[in-house]
Amino acid sequence: NFAYANWRVVAPVLVEKIVQVEADFIEEVNLIDVQALDLYNQKGPAAAIAAVTDYSVNAGDMLHQEWTKFYGELFSRFRDGIDAQEDMSDLRCNCAVKPVGLTSSWHERIVMETGSFYLIPSSVEVGALKNLEQKELKPIEKLQLDSFQ
Repeated sequence: NFAYANWRVVAPVLVEKIVQVEADFIEEVNLIDVQALDLYNQKGPAAAIAAVTDYSVNAGDMLHQEWTKFYGELFSRFRDGIDAQEDMSDLRCNCAVKPVGLTSSWHERIVMETGSFYLIPSSVEVGALKNLEQKELKPIEKLQLDSFQ
């Protein structure tokens, strides 16, 4: 479910992981098939079925563990509108952070749906706005905060 809300940026990472897991399974299943056939020929169908069943149960358990870990990686990488990846050369956080932001269509939708709600009313005196600017009470980009420097 986490990926749905962040699909534009998460999808390529998710698809890469799925392709890698699928390739690993294909390789493993080819090996298991050979082993199961040998067991079938040497010890009969029950031994082959037991081996394939054991592999399947273990593979499912391992996939669940791997996918749970992967969710944690996605959650920590794609949060709060950023893409944070490991970068050991950055001594502050060992990460490279870039904003992923919203698409222009989302910006347009916000403008259309909110109308004049966030506009500064014309009744506000220009001097009051200058006072806000002089007090440096204006919005800044998140990545400009001292904590990200």
